[in-house]
Amino acid sequence: MTVAGADILLLGGTGQVGSELLPVLQQRDRVLAPTRAELDLTNLAAVREWIERCRPRMIVNAAALTAVDRAEAEPVLAFALNEHLPRVLAEECARLDALLVHYSTDYVFGGESSVPYRENDPAAPVNVYGMSKLAGESAIADVGGRHLIFRTSWVYGSRANNFVSNILRLIREKGELKVVIDQRSRPTWSRRLAEATGAVLEALRAGNGWRTPSSLSGTYHLAGGGEASRYEFANAVADERRRAGLPVLAGIRAVTSDEFAAPARRPRYSVLDTRRIGEAFNVSLPDWREDLPVVMRASAAW
Repeated sequence: MTVAGADILLLGGTGQVGSELLPVLQQRDRVLAPTRAELDLTNLAAVREWIERCRPRMIVNAAALTAVDRAEAEPVLAFALNEHLPRVLAEECARLDALLVHYSTDYVFGGESSVPYRENDPAAPVNVYGMSKLAGESAIADVGGRHLIFRTSWVYGSRANNFVSNILRLIREKGELKVVIDQRSRPTWSRRLAEATGAVLEALRAGNGWRTPSSLSGTYHLAGGGEASRYEFANAVADERRRAGLPVLAGIRAVTSDEFAAPARRPRYSVLDTRRIGEAFNVSLPDWREDLPVVMRASAAW
């Protein structure tokens, strides 16, 4: 791909969130979305060169190492993509007076709360993934340019390799499926996340052409409506398959996080309070139970 001028540079455009973002952003603007083969995001000099050559008015960063257990085994890569890359993007945006849109995670929180987390609640990640994402947030804030950080949670969609597609595969293949009951958050459809991002950007465009006022620059929680445990979420997936008259071979058994023993710890409770983004931009996402049947019907694993 030739690097030419663009309104928006989208990184991670082939991923779960990025692939939903691309058509949303293309409705109004010229978008450049390099693939991994075209731009190695761990090569920060190459990233700076791309930004200098296309000089976007906005960078949307949907790239990250999101595999939580993999991050435990590859912390250098996790911090390269989740901290060092966002810092470079923030520096380049500040230099160009461009807006940076970046996605973060509920896993920056430790999970000890019993009420939904607000944006200014203390962060205390319990795994490398959460630590690296929090470091990326801090790097962007330290640079101090115009930015929007959207923390989201439990992202799923019709593409492979997410919780819903994995549950669909396992309930077709296994006799029994163990799912943790003591982890709770907000499931979020990747398409809703992309559409909500587009709505925020349209609100900014209408006001001042993406020139985010300092009062709006910062971190927002953006996640699906409602909440669930992993066990409840898995059972909802199985129930939708039964309603469609399709077989569910596996029984689903609730286990604790300690019994499941994944390589990385997860926060037990990471529900995000999403009131701030609603107040600032009049944006909210539907309850995940409304979205799940739509996503499942579109899933290749259905």
